[in-house]
Amino acid sequence: MIGAIVLGPSALSPADTFDPLVVSVAIVVHLTLSVVYGTFLVCVKPAFNIVYSVLFGGLYGLMLYYINFYGFNSFSSWFAVERNWVTIASHFIYGAVVVATYRIICARSRRKA
Repeated sequence: MIGAIVLGPSALSPADTFDPLVVSVAIVVHLTLSVVYGTFLVCVKPAFNIVYSVLFGGLYGLMLYYINFYGFNSFSSWFAVERNWVTIASHFIYGAVVVATYRIICARSRRKA
């Protein structure tokens, strides 16, 4: 599904098949989006305690869910079938984990300095 963003709907195949090109493109697209989205979130640097920061990150993840599954849907209509609670929860968790990881890295770097 992710690889089809770049390769087009012809890359969509039955679930029991494996195409290394589609998988490779999907990994590159997913990694690129994760880095871009995560970098933006890290630049925001919420100045709240850890609970509010993680909640903020989760809300950011929900915003990304709407961008991914409603914004990309304008040229990738196959995303509509994946709108469910699992993808909503995974986007929330993604944002929360990015913020928590960033806070841990910043705390460790401050202790070393």
